[in-house]
Amino acid sequence: MIPVKLTIEGLYSYQERQEIDFTKLTEAGLFGIFGEVGSGKSSILEAVSFALYGETERMHSRDKRNYNMMNLKSNRMYIDFEFINYENNSFRVSREFKRNSRQFNDVKPTSVTFYEFLDEKWIPLEHTDAEKILGLNYLNFKRTIIIPQGQFKEFLELKPSDRTTMMKEIFNLHRFDLFEKTSVLKSQNKSKTDILKGQLSGLEEINEETIAQKGNEYKTQHDKLKESEKAFNLMEANFQNLKNLKSDFEALKARKREFTELENQKSNFDQKEKQLNEYELIFKTFNALLNEFRQTKKERDELESKSEKENTLLKRLGDELNELNLQLGKLNPVYEKLAEQKDKSKELARIAEIIEASITLEKSEEKQKKGQKLTKEKEDEEDELKKTIGGLEKEIDEIEKNKIPSNILLEAGNWFTELNLKQQQIENQQTKIKETEKKKDEIHKRLKEESIQTDTYESDFHQNSANLKNEKKRLEKLLSQHKIQQKLTEYANELHEGEACPLCGSTEHPDIAGHQDESEKIFDIEKQLGENELALEKLQKRYNDTVKMMGELKLAEEYCLSENSALETLKTNREKHLQTFKWKDYNFTDFQGFEKVKLENAATEETIKKLKTSLSEKRRNLENVVLDLKKYRDRLVEIGEERAELKGKIDQNLANVKILKFADYNQKPVEFVRTELNNLNQNIKQTEDSYNSLKTRLDKLSPEFSASQSLAGVLAENLQKSNAKLLEIQETIREKLKETKFENIESVQEILDLKMDTANVRQEIQNFKVDFETKRNLVSTLEDKLKDQTFDADKYEEEAQKLTDAKRQLNEFNQQNGKLLAELERLRKQFDEKKELLAESQKLEIRGKNLDILFQLFKGAGFVEYISSVYLRQLCDHANLRFHRMTRNQLSLQLNESNDFEVIDYLNEGHSRSVKTLSGGQSFQVSLSLALALAASVQSDAKAERNFFFIDEGFGTQDENAANIVFETLMNLRKENRIVGIISHVEELKEKIPVSLRIVNDAEKGSIIYES
Repeated sequence: MIPVKLTIEGLYSYQERQEIDFTKLTEAGLFGIFGEVGSGKSSILEAVSFALYGETERMHSRDKRNYNMMNLKSNRMYIDFEFINYENNSFRVSREFKRNSRQFNDVKPTSVTFYEFLDEKWIPLEHTDAEKILGLNYLNFKRTIIIPQGQFKEFLELKPSDRTTMMKEIFNLHRFDLFEKTSVLKSQNKSKTDILKGQLSGLEEINEETIAQKGNEYKTQHDKLKESEKAFNLMEANFQNLKNLKSDFEALKARKREFTELENQKSNFDQKEKQLNEYELIFKTFNALLNEFRQTKKERDELESKSEKENTLLKRLGDELNELNLQLGKLNPVYEKLAEQKDKSKELARIAEIIEASITLEKSEEKQKKGQKLTKEKEDEEDELKKTIGGLEKEIDEIEKNKIPSNILLEAGNWFTELNLKQQQIENQQTKIKETEKKKDEIHKRLKEESIQTDTYESDFHQNSANLKNEKKRLEKLLSQHKIQQKLTEYANELHEGEACPLCGSTEHPDIAGHQDESEKIFDIEKQLGENELALEKLQKRYNDTVKMMGELKLAEEYCLSENSALETLKTNREKHLQTFKWKDYNFTDFQGFEKVKLENAATEETIKKLKTSLSEKRRNLENVVLDLKKYRDRLVEIGEERAELKGKIDQNLANVKILKFADYNQKPVEFVRTELNNLNQNIKQTEDSYNSLKTRLDKLSPEFSASQSLAGVLAENLQKSNAKLLEIQETIREKLKETKFENIESVQEILDLKMDTANVRQEIQNFKVDFETKRNLVSTLEDKLKDQTFDADKYEEEAQKLTDAKRQLNEFNQQNGKLLAELERLRKQFDEKKELLAESQKLEIRGKNLDILFQLFKGAGFVEYISSVYLRQLCDHANLRFHRMTRNQLSLQLNESNDFEVIDYLNEGHSRSVKTLSGGQSFQVSLSLALALAASVQSDAKAERNFFFIDEGFGTQDENAANIVFETLMNLRKENRIVGIISHVEELKEKIPVSLRIVNDAEKGSIIYES
């Protein structure tokens, strides 16, 4: 990770917004951040880790972290951090927290967002996981990139077991812990071995000798079976001839009996065929009409029921709506007075806060007096030293008098930005309205081109549709009549003397009616029906298109009204915004002039910044005195702020008490006021709950009532249409009765109630005719075939018994042969299985021995410990490259048998000793060497081109020579493409680092960051 830019506001001692541009710092390879103790140096590192991970070493979530991290003078805490990850991609994260205006201690996060820089703009990411971006979790990040204060020697001083655990986590050594996997494999191998032993125990007697003996038995039995089969086949052929003769005599007898039965049934089937012809004629004429009549009547009855229920529901909803409106009318006067009651509640709360703040104010007054006395004593010492730098301060003051406050420029700049935004919104809104008006004109143009009357298009459609449908019914009726005439013509043409009529069944046709060919008329009517259907489709499509256009036109008109209203609102907002312009020195129409003033003011601020940098050098002689004085002043400021806040709170609350009289409560305990406040709030809540409940019910019932009203109207209309359709069907049935000469529909229904399955009955009659002729021909054929033959039943029975005995003997041979063959196959299969099991058993035995060796190797995490020690020794070797040189070849680091760190002392014959015997400076050197080695190892896994490392302690423990060596080591890191940042209060170190930042904690403005 490479830092690019950091913005801090409202964090710890950072009251005003401060920005750090890391570009110049990281280009130098080595940079520093310097300042007094408590100036806010470490807060910079804390801001980076908190922005990325939402975690910090100093504060935990249980410590009211949000409140304690926010500056007490600020109502907003904001951190924005821009950085480059190991893939050289740019990312940014921002976190914002805000203080509750009503509860000072309540600080909550309002936003946290990660961004990636793509296509020249910042794109928000869907996640907030820094580990996905950096490839490091928070624990590894604070050990290898930014090492917080107090954590620098953590790795050196860890116990061997804890250090091993840390190595496992950082380098993912858990992947080498194979004990559990080995245990599972060993258990599985043993289980398979036990199963194989059990399977082999049942195959001990299976061998090649047993299989050969069983094969000889099978061959002998198989020869006997072949001889028996040959004798049986010859006997079976002779018996089959007798069986065929018997079958023919029995078949002749049966066929004669069956033919006699068919002769007796013939008259019934002739009558059934006549009845079927009559049923088919009636079914074609009336069945569809009667079904349509019954279905329409059922739908009419259902509509009557639904209409009655909906009218009942409509009445109930109306009554309930009237009752709710009555109750709301009674409650409205009380509800309208709630605003006054709420104002009274707010004032009671303010009075309680005034009483509590007054008590606290009295206690803080004594603390302030004592602090002022101590501060005065130190200030006398400070005044003498300040006279020498007064001239420089006077110069700065003169320049600052002419400088415009940055908050005024910021407010004015925001005003101009918002004005431009509102103007752009108005222009965008006007564009949207023009587009909608254009769409309306296009729709009107289409309606005009297609000659559509918007007022009468629905009635025109229904009238034309009804005309076309009536014409269709007329043509269908006419077509049916011509088809009947055509069918009668076909029947008449097919009548021949002596053949049955398909309608009446008569075989005599004395006077055959003559009819014309109706096919040409039928073709013309069908053509007209097709044209009628096409016209209906075109009419319906035209209507659908018109409805769609009218809907679009209505939406466009409504949208225009809405957008015009929104445009007026935007214009009103712009006028209101113009009225808020309060800067007399600028013209709200001259944005360029304002920008020029802003640039001039920035140049003035830069001049002041340079003068203050020079002044800070003059003040270094005062720092020792200021350091002592600062503690007293800071405490006085805190007390003053507390008192000012309390007084401001009291004055603000007193100013807002207008309905009640504070004097009525001044002498009363705060508990009395709180009780009265709770009672008042309870009454307010009860009234609001009752009103909201009634209003919610009313809002729910109103659309239900409207929907029911609409549905009742639709049902009534559909019921009227259904009754009309019933009358139409009844008229058609009466016309059909006249045509078929039936007296009433009941006589027709009697015939239809037979519910004959015409296809099956027709098929049954046809099957009877075919069966009758077939049986007659079969009897004649069999009589001719058996004319000169006889059948001896006794001889047949004798031959049958012989064949049965022969077959039983053959089956016995077959069973014996099958058993021997099955036994032989079983022995062969088991012998093959035995060979496979023996081979598998040998493999499992070898695998078991290998797993025993692995089990002992991985037992007790020994292998992981070994890998961890390898990593530690490599880490130790890398650290010694720097540590050995830092100590002028006097010391080096090693691991003992317990994997604990020791140092080798070359000034004492190379004997080893504990790292705890090292001095503070030597401990810093070895910790730095280890931290750099550890960071290099972890970041190399991330494959970053450049690595970044931040140190926040330790340089104050070094003497001049040691500091030079450490500094030289850090400078050489640039050759390794490493970037190192140093945080320290040691001024001597600053002189050796070319690029640095200086942090100053101002009593009024908080921590300020200066470039050095």
